[in-house]
Amino acid sequence: MTLPLKRGKQPCTIIFRKNQKYINIRITREGQVILSAPRGTTMKEIEAAASRKLNWIEGHILKLEKGYADLDPLKQLFLMGKSLTVAIAPSNKKRGRVVLDAANETLIIELKHRSRVTLMLLLKGWLEKTARRYLQERVSYWTRETGISINRVFFRNQHTRWGSSSGRGNISLNWRIIMIPPPVQDYLIIHELVHQVHMNHSHKFWKKVGSYCSEYREHDNWLKKNSILMGLFRGQGPASSYPSEEALKRR
Repeated sequence: MTLPLKRGKQPCTIIFRKNQKYINIRITREGQVILSAPRGTTMKEIEAAASRKLNWIEGHILKLEKGYADLDPLKQLFLMGKSLTVAIAPSNKKRGRVVLDAANETLIIELKHRSRVTLMLLLKGWLEKTARRYLQERVSYWTRETGISINRVFFRNQHTRWGSSSGRGNISLNWRIIMIPPPVQDYLIIHELVHQVHMNHSHKFWKKVGSYCSEYREHDNWLKKNSILMGLFRGQGPASSYPSEEALKRR
């Protein structure tokens, strides 16, 4: 199904769900329009519902595009919550590299073949490795502080989550959190660790989170306001899922 937007035809994916009661339209961080409807809904009903939302859909897509244009990782990048200028330098070496010049708040990408795709792939790989190395240490620190042990921590390419916690004793973190401020990173780690004790968002859960992170409400709001960061580096190679270099053992 396609939608007749002012900017042109917009593809729309339709999903029918057994237990759904109403027609719902959502737009992913990649700008994909997904319409879900109860089983048995007719195409006439679906088209009518979509037609009523055309202005909202177009406005939301434009807002996303503007947000990503303002967050071009090859011009400016956030690392640990700090804004860095990204500079691209020539190189005679086949293998490129990324160099952090902390003193000048600059990230330098050295690469011979400097197409946007190759630059983004190199930068994404560097960020993922940096995330794995640094965040593994923070997880180890917070397992000691909280006394909550886990089996493994995974760093994933999640589309809609900053992190998750499983009943198997594992937690997963979106590698993009290397871009956010350290206090917010710590909150996310604490949040997922506490889910190993309370697999819900009950009063007991938030009380325990608050005992280690008193500003959790502010950090949670920050994540909601800056969720657009989860859309960066999409389509830059296959999604990756890395286990930690050192699995955390149960004590």
